[in-house]
Amino acid sequence: MKDLSEKEKQVALQKAIEMEKEYILTDCPTEEFINEYCYIESKDDPGNPVIKFKMWDSQKQALHDIIDNRLNIVLKARQLGFTWMILCYIAHLCLQFCGYTALILSETEGKSKELINRVDFILRHLPDWLILEQKKVIELEKQYGKGFYRGIYYIKTTLSIEFVRFGQENSYIKAQPATEGAGRSLTGDIVFFDEWAFHKWASEIFDAAYPTINRPTSGKFVGLSTNKRGSFFEHVWKHAAAKGFHKIFLNCFADPRRTQEWYDNTARAMGNKVQQEYPRTEEEAMLAGDNVSFPEWSYEIHTCEPFDIPHHWRKFGAVDNGYNDPYEWLKFAVSDDGIVYAYYENSRWREETQVKYSDQARVYNSSLYFLNEETGKMDKERLDYIVAGLDAWHSNHRDNTGKNLIDYYRDGGLNEGFIPAITDRKLRKATLHEYLAYIADGNTGNVTAKLQVFRTCEYLIEIMPQLVNDDNNPEVVADLSDIDNPYDALGYGLISHHASKSVKKVNEEKTPQQQHKDRLMNGGRHGRRRRR
Repeated sequence: MKDLSEKEKQVALQKAIEMEKEYILTDCPTEEFINEYCYIESKDDPGNPVIKFKMWDSQKQALHDIIDNRLNIVLKARQLGFTWMILCYIAHLCLQFCGYTALILSETEGKSKELINRVDFILRHLPDWLILEQKKVIELEKQYGKGFYRGIYYIKTTLSIEFVRFGQENSYIKAQPATEGAGRSLTGDIVFFDEWAFHKWASEIFDAAYPTINRPTSGKFVGLSTNKRGSFFEHVWKHAAAKGFHKIFLNCFADPRRTQEWYDNTARAMGNKVQQEYPRTEEEAMLAGDNVSFPEWSYEIHTCEPFDIPHHWRKFGAVDNGYNDPYEWLKFAVSDDGIVYAYYENSRWREETQVKYSDQARVYNSSLYFLNEETGKMDKERLDYIVAGLDAWHSNHRDNTGKNLIDYYRDGGLNEGFIPAITDRKLRKATLHEYLAYIADGNTGNVTAKLQVFRTCEYLIEIMPQLVNDDNNPEVVADLSDIDNPYDALGYGLISHHASKSVKKVNEEKTPQQQHKDRLMNGGRHGRRRRR
């Protein structure tokens, strides 16, 4: 066989390139595409910042799981290259399919821009015969004339990348920060939430974005993050099966270069936070590190099995109002020795159907009735009061009746006296610390606390260990509107009881003469005001 001429070699090479290009755009598996063609930025070697992306086994398995499942939640340790892998996957999809749209959300606009820059990095290091930057196309057309280049090229802006195809519909990768209302503008074939646990309006954005990917034959979601206690991400992870999510967990040793010695050194440097940032197990990933609000909370110490509450114990109620957000109704009883028992809970988990205010009250009211075994008749528990969030007295803006929430609670049959809650967040946290403080029995050695929660109050018990401090003010619990309703109701109840005890104690410490002088002084002040 004769040797090929230079021209024949060029033709053969061009055919091979075209065949390879066609393969990548039609049949190439994503794993092969990443391993063979993708380069990423590396911080390991400053002298060699561009490295070929060779996936570890853990990354390969996670990639296949994401490809095979529509809704994916990924809980991972830090610095595992997983964001790079998802971006390579998204780039491959946009290369393969015309008219394809990928949406990326990150915590801030700066982080969203950085993700687009990463995609640009990936595309710039792909072979030129596969895709070009727009500026290279402009240079070619200056040299060879407009319309010379008929291949795929991309246009990068601050928050987007457009894949331009000759004669076909373009594909897009769009990034944006996870701001309030962001989900309403999302429509895409794949949606990627990066560091999902740290999105401020995570639940609202997901609720708005989900319908755009909820198509019978297409649509994919990937939510990726390290954990943050009390976040919507954590809630989805814990209820993944019920919500239809496929769970993927990558521990700190998913990077095969990490050794036990590396972990021990990291643990010494980071202390308690190592378990959250570099978890070895799912259980460790769920820990709150140094930022947990109530480290003293203990299921063994602060919860108890239900028992019949003596009728003579003082009882009162509390409610954190909610309709769109979950609500929480509690009942409390105070024992002869001053232990406060939270013994009844009526709540709605976030994914459950909303319940009207009057129906909430109707359920709570029905729980007050019990069969008196001595008389054989139905009796009603006596609650001294029900303490409610301040918005219970605000006008209801969902209709034109002018009713507030208290009016709707009355419609539901609750005729008990309602009092407004003291809503000071710092006081709420401080009061709870006091009631959670351990009390040792000098005779038995057993440990208890001034607060006991019946184990039937499942929502309250689940939420307590998830609460974390506000990043800017550790003296208050972070505002977690999706889950903190039980904590708020508990705090309202304990503060109301604590305040009534404090007032009574102050009065008891004064002699009748001192109390009489106080009344005179108060009356004199009021009198002077009237005269003025």
